[in-house]
Amino acid sequence: MVGQLTHDLSEAIVKGTLSPGRRITESELENWFGVSRAPIREALRLLQGDGLIEVDDYKRKYVRRITKKNLAEVFPIIACLEGLAARLAAPVINGDQIRTLIDLNERMRHAYFEAGYEQCSHLNHEFHRVYIKAVDSEILNRTIKSLTNGISWLLLTNICYADSETIPVSIEEHEGIIEAFEAKDAERAEQTVRAHLTRVYQWLLRYSTFDAKGDYIMDQQLAE
Repeated sequence: MVGQLTHDLSEAIVKGTLSPGRRITESELENWFGVSRAPIREALRLLQGDGLIEVDDYKRKYVRRITKKNLAEVFPIIACLEGLAARLAAPVINGDQIRTLIDLNERMRHAYFEAGYEQCSHLNHEFHRVYIKAVDSEILNRTIKSLTNGISWLLLTNICYADSETIPVSIEEHEGIIEAFEAKDAERAEQTVRAHLTRVYQWLLRYSTFDAKGDYIMDQQLAE
């Protein structure tokens, strides 16, 4: 039950049903899901650990705010860390893992032609996780996961992939990443991944709207 609640709440946050900065109460969620507060508390605790929920000094819970400043800080770090992961993965990634990357990218291409843009977002996330997991480094895996599980990353793919023009470019760049792994070229793998994620950040800024204070404004079309 906790797993399903956590999934449903994270989806509500990503899609904007629960918008950034909105206060969340256990009683509201109790009425919403029709379950007791114990699993709700646990789900909120897990989402707080993932960076989707924040708690103030009075223990009030809110959907984490997204700011332009936060994005400017976090994405260069993600690009550097994932680039490092790609460099470390290049010499050790095996044939099965490369075939998984190819399969995920082909499934992403198929989903794009079927207008399954939300599925493209999920497949994109899986693609990146493959080569990160190929690196035998618990610290690196945990650090990247803590950043990419946060609301900035989850909203990123939904914002960018709401415009289908970004998807073919992403697929093409994934092919370049795969080629670097096939060649076991660590330098090329790192640079290709970093360039890809830098471009993703540029997409994010292009398709996002911020208020005068720099807070992200949820597009109502995404929240519908």
